[in-house]
This record gives sequence, C-alpha cells and structure tokens, in this order.
Amino acid sequence: MPKMPITQIDFGGEKYTVKSVDNLSVDGTTLSGHIKHGQHTIELDIQECIGQQTCTLMHECIHYMLMAHGYADRIVPDCKEGLIDTIAIGMITLIKRNPNLIGLIQEQV
Repeated sequence: MPKMPITQIDFGGEKYTVKSVDNLSVDGTTLSGHIKHGQHTIELDIQECIGQQTCTLMHECIHYMLMAHGYADRIVPDCKEGLIDTIAIGMITLIKRNPNLIGLIQEQV
C-alpha cells in the first residue's frame, strides 16, 4: 500500500512526525494507528489504503487534542475509541461536503 503523503502535523505549539509502519502493533495488539506523545510521532499502518490512513490520522489527531486540553483521562475508557471515531468521521465528512469551509478557516481564523 502507498505511504501517507503527509509527513508532519503542526498542532500550533507542537509538531508531530507522521510515520508509515508495516504491520503496526503495540503490546501484541494490531493497530491502524498510534500516537506517541513523548516522541511527537504518529504511526500509521502502511497496510491500510490511503483513505483509511487518512481517517486514522484524523483519529490520532483527536487523541492529541483531547490529551493537550486535559480531556483524555475524563472520557470513560469503554467509550473513548468510539467517541474519537465518531468525531474523526464527522470531521472528515464535514470537510468533504463543505470544502469552502476549509478555505474560509484558512483565510479568516
């Protein structure tokens, strides 16, 4: 599968490197993506198609936002991944269906 064309995410105060990893797993669990806050790295499994890697990248970015603003530990663990998936898919859908919104944000915010 192709590598993710984005190699860095700038969160405003911190920059994270985006790495493509073959057969990504953590503690024996196969993952599509993983954020390493201490290393400022987001890893994506290269076995996934670019579309899935993009969704996973958005998912990992939301993990960052929740952590950076102190909400990561406030979400019930059983609900966390589902909630993050819902937000990530919602953001992607919003962007895809309203491309002029991105332009407006880039110009005005």
